[in-house]
Amino acid sequence: MIITKINPVGIDKKIDTFQKLMYSSLTKTWNTTNYNCYPRCYRNQSKDGYVAELFTGGVDYKEVYMDDTVSATSFFGLGQEAQVVDGQKVANVHLIFSVNLNEIKPGTQRNDEEVKIDVETIIQTLGLSHGWQLTKETTGIDKILNEYQGSKKALGYTDMHPFFWFRYDMNVYYDPTIINC
Repeated sequence: MIITKINPVGIDKKIDTFQKLMYSSLTKTWNTTNYNCYPRCYRNQSKDGYVAELFTGGVDYKEVYMDDTVSATSFFGLGQEAQVVDGQKVANVHLIFSVNLNEIKPGTQRNDEEVKIDVETIIQTLGLSHGWQLTKETTGIDKILNEYQGSKKALGYTDMHPFFWFRYDMNVYYDPTIINC
């Protein structure tokens, strides 16, 4: 299921456009719609540290991590600073995935590289043409959730088969004065 922001603007519009393209492509590639694809989530303080949460309305938020009832979960996060280059903003956006490899890429081996290649291909093809520049790939749950220390304590999941976590960091270029990026 794709969960999107209502009336996104600025960086959220860039994320929304890419999120829809990515979801459509991955559901075909992975032959599943059992995939929770979240928009930009917020880095909120909890008693254990920061966690990634989706704003659901009013004063309510929902954590967006691994759900073992779905084949895959992804969400976007945003760095706390943006640069301005020649009138354009450059935001550091990260995209975090948790997948059940048995459901996404079943086989006799751990097909984690195949899953990463699926996502990276989309970033390099669809994202690049929309102002997305891949800057970093990260594996290992501790590094992936670096900004979300509170989540590591609460998760209870590891990066062991059949579960796999990975992250891509990207620079996203956009004009903040254009509402429909």
